[in-house]
Amino acid sequence: MRRLSLHSIVLCCVFLAALASCPAQPAAQGAIAAPSIDVRTSAEKALQTTFAIPATKAMYFPLAEGNYWEFRGNFGGYRETIVGSEKDSAGVTHYRFDRRGSIAGASFRWTPDNRLLLSKHGREQLWLDFDAQPGKSWNVDNPDENPGLPWKVTLQSTTDSVIVPAGSYTRTYRFSFEGGPDNCWEEWYAPMVGPVRLDFAGLALRLDSLTNFHLMMTSTGIEAPHVAETVVLLGISPNPVDAASTVHIAVRDTPAHARVAVHDAAGRRVALLFDAELAPGTHAIPFNAGGLPSGVYAVTLEAAGRTTMRSAVRMR
Repeated sequence: MRRLSLHSIVLCCVFLAALASCPAQPAAQGAIAAPSIDVRTSAEKALQTTFAIPATKAMYFPLAEGNYWEFRGNFGGYRETIVGSEKDSAGVTHYRFDRRGSIAGASFRWTPDNRLLLSKHGREQLWLDFDAQPGKSWNVDNPDENPGLPWKVTLQSTTDSVIVPAGSYTRTYRFSFEGGPDNCWEEWYAPMVGPVRLDFAGLALRLDSLTNFHLMMTSTGIEAPHVAETVVLLGISPNPVDAASTVHIAVRDTPAHARVAVHDAAGRRVALLFDAELAPGTHAIPFNAGGLPSGVYAVTLEAAGRTTMRSAVRMR
């Protein structure tokens, strides 16, 4: 496997974070135009150049153990987390969610032809087809019922623009689900982010928007933490960061040396938060971002021969 410099990894991380936070510019008559620089293309090129990862539609729903998406709507907030993964007899990895929309305990996997498959109760079926043409429909069964009542799924658009608390996104995919007059909804997916908005129209109108998310980034791309990983970068809170933010780290089994640093969009280190040995357990590393200008930063953890990153946004 090709070894990467920390500078290269940071630049790719910042590309992805910039993709998530790039604001869309309003156009005439209330429309939202695409930004003059196509940040999705930049992120694709960064992934291909830095990590040799092929740019596929899988970037519209990054599957990795530990990834999560937080939503808030008119009925409160919740988090969707990939809590586990397992390989089938063919060596294909299935990623298990604690919940995905209204469905609990389902697993998902990508196929080489850009289809997202869902499995639950021993049944696997097509869920979303990212290679479909807008207007194409297919039927799926309600995975919580056996036999499941069919839902009609339609790819409505591949060019929607969406503004949610987590950012502004262009060229999102919008899928509609029709399961009867009291069970219809739409979902929007943004590149290198995943689901960003869910609108439910049933007995009551429910509108859920993405407020925060975390995607695992390591020197091999977006992947699940390895079971043998001894030091884990759990997250940053609050994020957007301020003068009282904290970097959360977990050390497993044996003491380990850890270095936590902050890098700007150019890959320059702007702060060294920690550089010492940590005992087993969870640790809170203070992160005073009060003096940093607005922008997207990469918080890096170097430990046990691995570099892990989380993006941090500073807003003033």
